[in-house]
This record gives sequence, C-alpha cells and structure tokens, in this order.
Amino acid sequence: MNSAKTITEIRISLSTESINIPYRSVKDSEGEVFPYRNLIKYPDEIDHIPELDGEPLIKQFVARINAPEGIFETFRITHWCNHNEEWSRQVMCIGFFFRDRSLFHRYDNCMMLVGNLLQRMETDGISLLDPPLVEIQQAYLKAEKIKGWVIDMYLSGFGPSEQSAREDLGITLAKLDSFFLAGV
Repeated sequence: MNSAKTITEIRISLSTESINIPYRSVKDSEGEVFPYRNLIKYPDEIDHIPELDGEPLIKQFVARINAPEGIFETFRITHWCNHNEEWSRQVMCIGFFFRDRSLFHRYDNCMMLVGNLLQRMETDGISLLDPPLVEIQQAYLKAEKIKGWVIDMYLSGFGPSEQSAREDLGITLAKLDSFFLAGV
C-alpha cells in the first residue's frame, strides 16, 4: 500500500528595510494604516484598534499574545477577504516581536522561532491548507533606542462563504495558539 506523506511548509522572506515603532497613522491611495498601540502597557487599547472591529476570533488571538505572561508583543495587524463564486479566503497578517530585548536584538532568534514553529506543526500534525508566510524585517524601537527584528506572519482560512472562511481562520489561530503562548 502506498501512503501519501503530508508536507509541512512555511514560506520565509527577509526585508532589510527598517520599520520604526511606534508609528503614526498614514493615509494613501491604498488605504489607511492605523497607529501603533502598545497592548503590553495599555491592554485596553485593543478596543481602539479598527482592524479588530467585528473580528472577535482575531481580537482574542491578539489579546492572548499580548497577555502579561506572553513572550511576544504585537505591533500591527491587518486582514482582508478574497472571494469568488466558489470559495472565500480570509487572510490575516500579524506583526510581532520578542518582549525580551536580548532575543529581539538577534536575527537568528527569528529563524529559530520559525524552525520551532515548523517542527511543532510537524509533530502536532498541524496541517494548514495555505502554508504560513513569515516575513522577517529590521525594526527600531524609538523609545528604547534599540534595533532588532520583527516578524509578520500571514495566515489564512478558507470556506464557501466569507463567514466560513473567518471560522476556518479561527481554527488555524486555535491550532497555533499554544505555540504563540509557549514560544517554543
């Protein structure tokens, strides 16, 4: 009997352009970028993030990442839905970085994190229809005057409708929840 082997996959890209954190709101022809909100110092600010309006599953995920016992801090979030007559795809990008500044400072910690996520996906049997895309980028924390690295992770959910795609994205977030909380 010939059994098919499941492939566990993550796609990685690197940008050497630096982002300054915090950043301000910007409007351009492609839309609006809302300002950075520090959810570690001010957890109630989560209620003022427009990207989370009407998205309870994403909001819960962001709140858990920024919880007091967490390892990471989020710095941006966006999501959108693509659909046609047959299916819908809900896409989310969450930007985050290590709270421990000695980990934030070193690029290799981002690569180790991605490797650990790939291993966790394999060992826990987490199969995703659309492999996560991870973008690693330089960053400058202006208040602390330190340089380091941040990660943007793109995750997707699919379904026959926009609502079912949202629910599928929620399942994906639940599958990755323990990883983000444990960081291993």
